[in-house]
Amino acid sequence: MKRVGLIFLLTLAAAGGCADRSTLIRTETASHGTAVAEELAKDGSLPQGYAALGITASFKTHADRPSLVYDPHGTPDFKLLVSIDGQETSLRGALQEEKGGSLDLVDPENGPGIRYRFDKKLRLKAGVHRVVVALPGDGVVLQREISLAEGKVHSLVVEPVYGAKSGKPRPGISNATSFREGIRTLRILLDGQVV
Repeated sequence: MKRVGLIFLLTLAAAGGCADRSTLIRTETASHGTAVAEELAKDGSLPQGYAALGITASFKTHADRPSLVYDPHGTPDFKLLVSIDGQETSLRGALQEEKGGSLDLVDPENGPGIRYRFDKKLRLKAGVHRVVVALPGDGVVLQREISLAEGKVHSLVVEPVYGAKSGKPRPGISNATSFREGIRTLRILLDGQVV
């Protein structure tokens, strides 16, 4: 009976953590009426007082598999949400199946799976912006402030930090991670510097 109670409490705690994250996403994506970010023109021209921001990301997940609970991994429904000053941009990734992998045992993306590549180019006013990046399928939400210089093309790269490999530790390989364990958090880089 104590085990059932403990499992119930742990389930409530986990659901509460998910609720807090979804509230943050909803709060950040509330409409403000005016567009903060717009698609960058094909010629890449920037009006006075604006900066360009290229958002790129590459993630690997397991392939689509039967499940009792909906799982967007390995499907076209897997998406990356980016909110800039409250304006949400949903990025759908280009899927590519990867069959093999390297022989490197510590490569977290080693093995068969689905690769997602996200790419978006935006135009924003120069200055400081609050950016929220979320992966709803993994329950990961990160909030950062970035500063964009006028007339410059900036690069925002979102990198995955995968979960630790389960099982017995291997000699010589410590803290090994794998895409099969899901995305634990994200690392955000602006112009090559961690934000």
